Parts: sequence; structure tokens; C-alpha cells
Amino acid sequence: MKSRTDITRSEKSAKNLLYGVISQFVSVAFTFIVRIVLVRQIGILSVSLNGLFTEVIAILSLAEMGVGSAIVYSLYKPLAERDEKKIVKLMNMYKTAYRNIALAVFGIGLCLVPFIQNIVTKVDVSDGYIRLVFVLFLTQTASSYLFSYKSSLLNADQKVYIVSKVTTIVKIVAEIINIILLFVFHNYILYLIVEILLTLATNIVISGQVDKMYPFLIRKDELLNVEKRMVFKNVKNIFIGSLSGKITNSTDNILISILVSTYEVGIYTGYSTLAMGLRKLIDQVDAATAGSVGNLMAEDDRDKCDQVLRKLTFINYFFGSLFASCLYCLSSTLVRIMYGLEYTYNADSMIGLMVVFCLCVNFFLTVLRNPLWRFMSVSGLFAKDKNISIAGSVVNLILSIILGIKFGTLGILLGTLASLVIQIILKIRLLYTERFKINSGKYYFRFIFYSGIGIVIMLLAKFISAEIAVGSLYIDFVLKAAVSIFVPLCMNYVFFCRTEEYVYLKELMWKFVTKMYTALTPVISRLYKKRPFGKA
Repeated sequence: MKSRTDITRSEKSAKNLLYGVISQFVSVAFTFIVRIVLVRQIGILSVSLNGLFTEVIAILSLAEMGVGSAIVYSLYKPLAERDEKKIVKLMNMYKTAYRNIALAVFGIGLCLVPFIQNIVTKVDVSDGYIRLVFVLFLTQTASSYLFSYKSSLLNADQKVYIVSKVTTIVKIVAEIINIILLFVFHNYILYLIVEILLTLATNIVISGQVDKMYPFLIRKDELLNVEKRMVFKNVKNIFIGSLSGKITNSTDNILISILVSTYEVGIYTGYSTLAMGLRKLIDQVDAATAGSVGNLMAEDDRDKCDQVLRKLTFINYFFGSLFASCLYCLSSTLVRIMYGLEYTYNADSMIGLMVVFCLCVNFFLTVLRNPLWRFMSVSGLFAKDKNISIAGSVVNLILSIILGIKFGTLGILLGTLASLVIQIILKIRLLYTERFKINSGKYYFRFIFYSGIGIVIMLLAKFISAEIAVGSLYIDFVLKAAVSIFVPLCMNYVFFCRTEEYVYLKELMWKFVTKMYTALTPVISRLYKKRPFGKA
């Protein structure tokens, strides 16, 4: 029989998941719409610079890496115990740290402005224009730190659904304005200014919500020096892990721009944006359970933690294999529909085909490892985890540069894949040996088995869909979509229908559908019962 704690934890996770999926669906939809408008109204260069500078800014944001994770980790226990005094102390420290981070990011970024054009290659625009675009990206990131720290409290307290609601509403309004402005003025600079306002508006509204929910935050209590040292010890160790994540996930576009060309970034971004959109949807499972996992780890029930990790890994595998299959079969067709044939990789080029395959494998493994990364982030093993991160970063950079020089974009993605595999292997061993203190063999087997089946599903779906050639681009897309969905669903049913994890996923999906129906029924009912316009 489930305990009340488990039920509450599950309910909060389900609610976070419901709102998170809706929020990300809206966000991803508008991202694609705006990107299509950008390409057609301004050109591929806007998308190229967007992808390039997003990664440059991500690396600049290393000043933050570790602070947020360390303080959120520190919040789990006082939130569980309702220790308001400790929460206030941590949040005041968080506020001060983030203000300093905002200044640091902006200051370091300004120092790079005179040189930023050197990573933009083979494009016909002025250095001044490139610098202005970079400064706007920099301003958006730095300003986000002024208020965003408060959303972490909602995350730790399993109330991330509030962030999702606010983000969705502001996103819809701002992106509609952006689309109108792009059609009217065809101006990329104006688009970036609206994005800055979007970021500020979202964080200000969330900040106001947090102040209402936690009125005790107005207190001015501060941590003792010994408590600060403990937090900053975790910051130091988490920083290394975060540095590795940034090097692994936020250098591909930079290396492509330097080693191949900035326009190549635009073509690759057409595919990687699809992968990122799908990842954001799946990541809602991770985001929805983040607070629950932290709460569970605080209870130190090793068997329960292992059980939850296995279930979450299967959930990520199931949706990862489904979305990876769709991405592999449909990405080229979808990019052609959205942007045009000239922005797709040549179907007759083996290198181009391998780039798409490698992108999809990286996507699948990144989704599959999400639960493992989540458990590591709340395990307290920051000091030992940093060594794994260092190894992954070194391998990624060396292989990406060497292989990138020889094979271009494909080589860079292979370097990222190698780094990802190494870190997965080492993190599993560390988590099970040092925290769970049980044998990791079963989880290793599951992970390898899931990986193999997922890649087989991708290849089989691609083999079948490649034979589809009706003659109409849109009909072909619909038929390929049906294949890319049908193959993973059937194979996963055959392999896993009798497993505990599959049964758990079915129950979870039924709860999700029920909650969705419950949430939408009153809205639909009110719309249906409204009187026609002009009636009394």
C-alpha cells in the first residue's frame, strides 16, 4: 500500500508534468513558427547567429554553474521540514549571488564584444552588426538572473507548474507580437529586443507569485559562515560537472562555425532545433519529478531510489525511442517543408545522412540518461562526480576538434557522442557504488538493452519509411509519420508489455489523461454554454 507521502509526491509530479507538457508544447510550437518566419523574412543568417550566440552565451553563463544547483539541493531538507528561517537565509544568499553573477556575465561578455566576429566565418555582414546582435543576446541572459532565482524555490518545493503557467501566457503574447513585427519590419534586432522584454516579464511575474506564496521571504536573515562554506563547497564541485555539461552540449555550433562555416550552423540548427523541441517536451518528465526525486533522496531509502530510477529510465526510454524514430524518419522532410530544400542535408551524401543519424543517437541517449543525471544532481556526490565531468569534457573537446577537422559536422557530433557514453558509464558506477551501495549490474544491463533496442527501432523505422515515395511531399510526410510512430509502439509492446515498468507507465499515462480531461472539461463547458453574440 502506498504511503501518503508517496501519493502526495506522485500527485505533485503529475500536476507539474501536466502543466509542463502544455507549456513546452506551446513554447516549441511558437519556436518553430517564429524560426520559419525568421528564415523567410530575414534569411538563414538570423538562424545561424541565433544558434551560434546561444551557445556562446551558455558558456559565458558558467559563472552561474553550481550556484543554483547547490542552493536548490540545500533547500530540499528545510522545505520538507518547513524551516522558514533556513529557507530565508538560503534565498537571500541566492539573491546576492545571482546579482553578482548578472554583473559578471555582462562584464565578461562586454570584454568579448571586440573579438566576437572572429568566430563568425564565411558570411557577408558587417562586424558592427554581429557585435550588436551579440550584445542583445548578452543583455537578455544577464537580465534573466535578476529575478529568475525565485523560480528555483518553486522547483525545489514541487510547484514548478506555476512557472509553466506564467511562461506559457507570456510566451504566447510576446511571440505573437514578434511574428507581427517580423512581417511588418523584417528586422532581426527588433525581434531580439522583444525577446529581452519577454525574459524580463516572465521573471518579474514569477517573482511576484513567489512573494505572495512565501511572504516570510522579506526577512533579512543570513547564513552563518560555516553554512556558507558548506554551500560553496558544493558550488565548487557542481561547477566542474556543469562545465562538462556546457562543453558537451554547448560547443557544437561554435566548433561548426569555426571549423566549417557559420552558414552550416544554420543548416544544422534546422535539425537540432527539432531535436531540442522534442527534448523539451520529454524533459518535462524530469522537471516534473525533480522536487520529488530530491525529497526521495533526502529520505535515503536506497531500494526505493533504485526502483524509482528504473521506472523513470524506462519512461524516458519509451518516449525517447518514439521521438528519436520520428526525428530520424521525418527531420529532413520537415526541414524541407519549413525552410526549403536548400536548408536540408543532401540525401545522396553519406556524410549528410550520417550527420542526421548521429544527431538522433545523441538525442536518444541524452533523453535516456536524464533520470541518471537527475539522481546524481541530488545525490551529494558532487566532489567525485566532478572527475567524471572533467574526463568527459576532455574527450569531447579533443575528439570533436580532431574529427571535426577531418569530417566536419559529423566529426564534431561523434566527439559529443563519445563524451556522452563515457560519462553515462562512469556515473552509473558512482551512483550505485557510493550512494545506493548496491550492485549496478542490473541497471547497466537495462541501459545497454534500452540503447540497443532504441537504435534498432530507429533503423527499422527509417528502412521502412525510406521506401515510401508517393510523389507528394505532404502525403509522404504523413505516411512516414505513421511508420515512425507505429514501429516503436509495436516493438516496445512486444518487448516490454509484461514488465513492471511498462505497467507503471500505462497507469501514469492514464492518470495524466484523466487530469488533462478534468482540467479541460470546465473550460470547454463554459465555452459551449456561452450565449451567441448579441443575445441577451
